[in-house]
Amino acid sequence: MKSAIFTTLLLGLLVSCMPEKRDMSVIEIQRIIDTSLQAGDSFERIEEFMKNSHMLYDFDYHESRFQARIDDGQVDTDNIAIYIYVDIDGKFVNAHVERVFTHL
Repeated sequence: MKSAIFTTLLLGLLVSCMPEKRDMSVIEIQRIIDTSLQAGDSFERIEEFMKNSHMLYDFDYHESRFQARIDDGQVDTDNIAIYIYVDIDGKFVNAHVERVFTHL
């Protein structure tokens, strides 16, 4: 529990100090998720982690995953996509982070 609180605070500090989201790399975000969430963590625990980490997210029931991005208040075509997968019971399985490019 203490490590989860520490990690959440650390991520919050990192996000609040970032002038732009691209300053935090895909690898850094993946590392934070890997240290914050454990296999079998509940759906609610995952949501709590994302809220405390200032992520905008929704849940895709067809893919059994959360889709998220860090909320930095900027509109950009260069984003980092965060996918957090759960099993049939809504328990954490794994996460995948990647840089994506959009153009509208």
